Amino acid sequence: MADVSAGVAHRADLVGLACPSGRVAADFAMTTEQDPPIDGRLARSHRARAAIINAMMELLEAGNLAPSAQAVAERAGVSLRLVFHHFKDMESLFTEMFAAMFQTRILPHLPFPSGEGPFDERLELFVQKRAALFESVGPLRRSGKLKEHESPSIAAALNQGRVANAIQVITTFTPELDAQPEHVRATITNSIVMATSFPAWDTMRRHQGLSVDEGKLVLAESLRRLLRLP
Repeated sequence: MADVSAGVAHRADLVGLACPSGRVAADFAMTTEQDPPIDGRLARSHRARAAIINAMMELLEAGNLAPSAQAVAERAGVSLRLVFHHFKDMESLFTEMFAAMFQTRILPHLPFPSGEGPFDERLELFVQKRAALFESVGPLRRSGKLKEHESPSIAAALNQGRVANAIQVITTFTPELDAQPEHVRATITNSIVMATSFPAWDTMRRHQGLSVDEGKLVLAESLRRLLRLP
């Protein structure tokens, strides 16, 4: 079998995404751990910080995609002053919340299928994992999109997500992509990356009103047709 990693790196370039060295997932894992509490004061500080991060997550999930510091403080049951004691600004709070959500909302859905085994099995597993992942991270992705233009750290995190999503689908369907005629291979690669992106999933779910199961059927059929398989 051809070297999958080389093919993935090459095709990531084809779709206009920089393929970073090392594991993409590792680049996401911004640590949120603090030094272990050694007394009651530090334990309370640790709990307050966690409560603020959790409050931010809950507000996003409730549909408030741009919560104010005051709203976060009220949800966490702490003072506004304490929010800015732990976080220098809302961007740093969002960045740390993203790291926490990576651990709880993204890692459980990894890894995606490799390019080995029967196509139908890989397709089914990919669609299941992609749908579960996007349903889990939807509020975070929508909120991040609102802030992307003004926050370099959020823009970088979202772009890493796009790279990861592209690599996942390219890796899963490497044998089928390799079998495509050379003159259309890049176009088909771009097409499956677009069809399996979060914006495509969000359009099906929020704008077309499709259920999760209906969205998975559309995703599977799109991949079959784009890869020219029966």
